[in-house]
Amino acid sequence: MAKDNGGALPTAGELNLRTHTKNIPGKGNVPCSSKAKQIKETYEKTVAECREKGTEKDQNQIFFETVGGRKKGKVHGLGSGSHLYYAPPSRGGGSSSSYIPSLYSQFQEKFTQKTQALEATQAQILREREEERLERQREKEELQKEKEELQRQRDAERLERQREKEEKEENDRVQAKVIAE
Repeated sequence: MAKDNGGALPTAGELNLRTHTKNIPGKGNVPCSSKAKQIKETYEKTVAECREKGTEKDQNQIFFETVGGRKKGKVHGLGSGSHLYYAPPSRGGGSSSSYIPSLYSQFQEKFTQKTQALEATQAQILREREEERLERQREKEELQKEKEELQRQRDAERLERQREKEEKEENDRVQAKVIAE
């Protein structure tokens, strides 16, 4: 299942849904039992409520609370895979229904948070680079326009000097002709 999830362990709820449903043509994935149906509905409802409220609650904790915690050392619906999500119960007693994420779950959560932070930073850097590129392009276009304008002015000045030179030469010829006559 981790292979299907990009190498990441699915949440406890996803694992339960994948292992306690069967695909029926025309109906999709249907829970295998009434208990699996109840867990699925309660879990999905709680996740949806958390999203609506905008609260960031760990989905593994939601599943843990949905199934009623640990009973006889096991978390219902996960079988022998519960150790991947929840730390084993302490031998010194304590509440068997308290949620303690396993080290693996904690590392996975931290990894997910760091990955999301890196992706956000990368997206910001890419946006900034694109803005800089566009600014450089605008500056380049402005410089090109200024260069073209300067060239037009130089051409106009050159043409004006050429015209003045030709007029002077013409005047000099006319004067030379008048003097010669």
